[in-house]
Amino acid sequence: MSIYKTNLASDSLFCVTIEARLLNYLVFRESREQWYVEGFDSIFYYEVGRHKLYMLPIPNILTKKMLIEKISRKLARAVPLKSLKMSNDQPLVSFTFDDFPKTARTNGSAILQDQGYVGTFYGCAGLLGKIHDGTRIAETKDIKILSENGHEIGCHSYAHLNCQKASKEHLQQDLSRNASTLSNIAEQSITSFAYPFGKMSIRTRRIVAGHYTSARTTVPGINHDRVCLHSLKSHQVYGSMFNSVFFEKVIAQAISTNGWLIFHTHDVSTSPSAFGCTIDQFTQLVQLVRNAGINEVHTMKSAVEFIT
Repeated sequence: MSIYKTNLASDSLFCVTIEARLLNYLVFRESREQWYVEGFDSIFYYEVGRHKLYMLPIPNILTKKMLIEKISRKLARAVPLKSLKMSNDQPLVSFTFDDFPKTARTNGSAILQDQGYVGTFYGCAGLLGKIHDGTRIAETKDIKILSENGHEIGCHSYAHLNCQKASKEHLQQDLSRNASTLSNIAEQSITSFAYPFGKMSIRTRRIVAGHYTSARTTVPGINHDRVCLHSLKSHQVYGSMFNSVFFEKVIAQAISTNGWLIFHTHDVSTSPSAFGCTIDQFTQLVQLVRNAGINEVHTMKSAVEFIT
């Protein structure tokens, strides 16, 4: 049995030799129901329950490309780069902000600080001071203020890059440029990363791992027992889908599993974007964590140290 990568047209193209045992392993790590594997001219579909293998034709090049990218992301989620046994003796929570908009600093950090908490703010140096997705991004002075108040500055790529599609050289240059720029501004080492758009693959994850100690995804879930530090799960905090009952359950689950619960959002304002939340919503979430009795609230960098 073998599954190997080829550089024929794209680093995300896979040439596959099918064997049920490997597929079965990947299936159960992914969805427990089914798994897709990309061939050059067809899609192999394996259904675990019936132990049947089907070959379906790919209708066109565009669909094929989309399927390849989807499969690449699923493989990265299913197969850990390196599995780590968590050794924390208490559950912990991390609050993170992507991009990060100015209101994440002015409002988000203030709400955290009111409870004695700090967070991780993933920045894109190429966006500083600009309007991105209709939201004003933080400026250099915001990064300095956050750093002075004990918050962590993380990397979100220099140009908000789709890491899955970027070439190895482009991604390497972008990550190095962003880390260097943010480190000089914040006067702290940059060790944490969040994938822009949540897009990643096995190839890009390996590259990211060469630059950062941890990398956070947008895949929902709680990190517990064994984790891959470069495929960390997190729950989104978006205003239009904010549900306090759901968050209460997630927090309770983190406590029962002794897990690491990570939240991510973007802006925090009275009129948030589609990827942000209101001031009241974020305040409520932070208070839910406080009321649940979780004492360990860490930046991503500190959390990695806490669980290892």
